[in-house]
Amino acid sequence: MTGLNIDSAYNLLFQGYPDVLDIKQLSRALGISQKTVYKLLREKEIRGFKVGRAYKIPKLFVMQYLEMIKPDESKGANNQMIVSK
Repeated sequence: MTGLNIDSAYNLLFQGYPDVLDIKQLSRALGISQKTVYKLLREKEIRGFKVGRAYKIPKLFVMQYLEMIKPDESKGANNQMIVSK
């Protein structure tokens, strides 16, 4: 894992994006499909809200999601606990 702190990650990930993202912007920022963004919102993995028919997702909610899915540094790449002998 790199020594990237949350502020650096925030600036790197969201450089050039508004404070509140729409589906297309979030899809581009995370490198996932718009369908996956809708799924994450529907399953409440990422919080957001609707304005009329459009979803709006504050960057803060995206950062909370990324923090939640961050792999535990005490675990290996396959998320199994590393045990030393």
